[in-house]
Amino acid sequence: MTNDRTPVIPLGRKVKLEVPPVGKTPNLGTQAAQALLSEKSGFSDFEERVIEINRTSKKTKGGNRFSFTALLAVGDRNGKVGLGLGRASVVGEAIKKAVRRAKRKMFSFELTRDKTIVHSVRIKKGAVEIILRPSEAGTGVRAGGPLRPFFEVAGIQNITGRILGSNNKKANVHAVLEALINLKKANQRFR
Repeated sequence: MTNDRTPVIPLGRKVKLEVPPVGKTPNLGTQAAQALLSEKSGFSDFEERVIEINRTSKKTKGGNRFSFTALLAVGDRNGKVGLGLGRASVVGEAIKKAVRRAKRKMFSFELTRDKTIVHSVRIKKGAVEIILRPSEAGTGVRAGGPLRPFFEVAGIQNITGRILGSNNKKANVHAVLEALINLKKANQRFR
């Protein structure tokens, strides 16, 4: 039975033109097929982890107007990570915006064979001071609060992290982001 029906909605027409019917997928390599599927369906190899969702309200003549802020990290668990902040009147939309922004602002850094950072780093940003130290294999992520989900999506499996100063999750994660950006490559450390 063939389906010769023409979709009415523009999105339906676009899907019919671009996505092959079930059972008629082109015989591409597995990587090419995964890339095709991720482009068409919106799926990707990146993992998303929500760090904080915050609700704010504004008093208006008609009552309270709520808005939500989502802070999340997106990474490939192999040294590529991004941070996104999204605001919307609905939690789901705030998360979608945050994911979009995080994917746009992704950056890469070098990991060692033990899945840790290449050297210790100490950074002060505003009221936050962050100390990150590489750890041996098997140590795990020894960092609390918002740092743990950030390190997990970045692919860092062995690290010791310390937060001094502010308890603000957004400020803490931004300081860690800057610390990872400032990490030198392994071959640049000894120059």
